[in-house]
Amino acid sequence: MTDAAGTVVGMGRLVGDGVHYFYVQDVVVHPGHESAGLGTRIIERLLSWTEQTGGPSAFIGLFASDEAVSLYSDHGFTTAGMTGMHRPAHLD
Repeated sequence: MTDAAGTVVGMGRLVGDGVHYFYVQDVVVHPGHESAGLGTRIIERLLSWTEQTGGPSAFIGLFASDEAVSLYSDHGFTTAGMTGMHRPAHLD
């Protein structure tokens, strides 16, 4: 997303196989443009793309920061039945 001057102020990125599995990897909005609905517009574009390109049983997943849970919940994302896992890059 760009502002009126053409400066990039927000972006979103999907990863996956492009058919069955999609992961919202990034949604970023410049701090000076937060609370203007850009995060919502970015998510709506990403979801629209997955609906157009994914099959009827496509899976769309993400891991959200605490601050972004409400944004994703508003678009139908839930935590039901999912387990998020992580590990450090180097195990001692």
